[in-house]
This record gives sequence, C-alpha cells and structure tokens, in this order.
Amino acid sequence: MTKVAVVTGAARGIGRAVALRLARGGCAIVACDIRTEEGRETAELVRQQGGQAIALSVDVRDEEQVKAMVAQALREFGGIDILVNNAGILLRAPLTETSADDFDLVVGVNLKGAFLCMKHVAPVMRERGGGVIVNIASIHAFATLPHLAAYAASKAGLVGLTKAAALDLGAWNIRVVALCPSAVDTPHAPREAKDRGNLSNDNSVEESLTHRLAPSAGRCRQCGGVVSERGSKRLDGHCPPLGCGRFRRFASSENSRVMPLRWQTPSRKALSPFAHQPTQQSEKCHPNQNAQPHPPR
Repeated sequence: MTKVAVVTGAARGIGRAVALRLARGGCAIVACDIRTEEGRETAELVRQQGGQAIALSVDVRDEEQVKAMVAQALREFGGIDILVNNAGILLRAPLTETSADDFDLVVGVNLKGAFLCMKHVAPVMRERGGGVIVNIASIHAFATLPHLAAYAASKAGLVGLTKAAALDLGAWNIRVVALCPSAVDTPHAPREAKDRGNLSNDNSVEESLTHRLAPSAGRCRQCGGVVSERGSKRLDGHCPPLGCGRFRRFASSENSRVMPLRWQTPSRKALSPFAHQPTQQSEKCHPNQNAQPHPPR
C-alpha cells in the first residue's frame, strides 16, 4: 500500500525538499501551502520524477481549511500515513516593538497550525493503524538570538507540543517527533548569514529524516526512512537539534549523542511529565530513615 504524506509549507525550502525526498521513497504527496502557485510547482516536480501528488492551498491557522485539506487527501488517496508540519513564518523585531498582531501571526502559523493539523490528521492515521508526525521546529527553541521573541517562543512551544502529542497519540501507534534545524538556506535566512556562508542547504533536513530519525533506513526505503518500523519508535517525543558547519557532526548517526553548545539528549524517561515526581514506591527503596540526604550541588 502506498504511503500518503501531507507536507505543509511545501511550496519551497525545507518543505519542498522533504516532499521530493518522500516522493522518491514512494509516497504520494499532499503539498499544502498558502502560496498556491509555488505549491503546484512542488506537486509538478513530484509528478516529473514519477510520483503522485496534489497541491492544496491551505492556511494552517484556519481550522476549517485544515479540515478541508484532510477531507481532500482522503478523497484523493484514501488516507494519511505521514504528516510533516513545516509551515512557518519568521518576523524580526525587538520584543518591545513586536505588535500583538505580529506575535499572533507567528504563533498562529508555527504553533497553532501544527496543533490543528495534528488534531485532524491523527484520527485518520488511527484508522490506518498508525502513522508518523514530524514537526519542523528550530534550534531557536533552545538558544536564540535578539529580535526573535515571537519566533523563538513559537518553536519552543512546538517542542513542548511534540512531547505532549507523543504521549497522547502513542496509544494509536502514532509516533511524533520534531527536528530542530539551525541555519538553513531558505527565504527565512538572514542575509548576513548567507553572506558568511553559515547555512546548510534545504536537503540537510530531509537527509536527517533518513539518517537521524531512522537508523534502519537502509532497510526501510519506502518513505526515506521516516516510517521505519525499526529504530525510530524509541524516539517518540524526541526533538534533536540539527545543524551545519560545526553542528554537522551531530546529524550523523554515529555521533548522535554529540550536542552543540553542550546540549544533552533527554532520555525517554526524562520526556515523561512524571519523571521527577516522587512516589511511595521510590521512598520504600530507602528503608534506612536515618540516612543523610546528598548535599546540594
């Protein structure tokens, strides 16, 4: 059965690269973007390489448009197996000069849009027996720069949403992960970064779908490794930072535990909201009530 992938923000940049990569792996593509003409170009590129694709004009902030997108995907292909929440917007302004409308716009696209797509795609995936959701967050969720308050807040929120969704949807056999790329050569990238050459290309993120999320991609070529049944289930709720240049070694599987700026990969236990809550059971593990606690570090 052909896998069906919905990619938002598919008109250009990371979204287009991911759509083409998944299509090369045999997926039918639903290319969604508010830029209608460029979205059609992405669908046409997929068809030129022998794949199946439709292009839909979708504003992910609008719940009715998201519902219509899911319904159209069902009519065309009969289901959805993969969702890549890539639609995003970046506005630069100092915190005190960021208007409430601009903040709502950025959070609406980057965070609310991903929420709405997951909300309405997940039940469809459940009917298919499961699926994979990949949220394209950002390294700014962990460490950011000046004048990016709205963007950093939206991407940090997307990381939190990813972890919560992984807990909620795991029972339906739906894996939810996030990729957090650093500087990528897209229209969002600042001109000074392009001038310095501190950018990776669009393909670096789609390559990470294969090399980082699914170590067994060599055996699971159907969708570029994203839907691998082996090796990636343990990454539910995982949000790895990815990068280029000095960050490139992080993206390789053999160095997957090497984090830029000393970031550490959270363990599966640490992803649970109950990880640090004391329990009666843990207290029983220390019968010596006279034992002195460890001094604070």
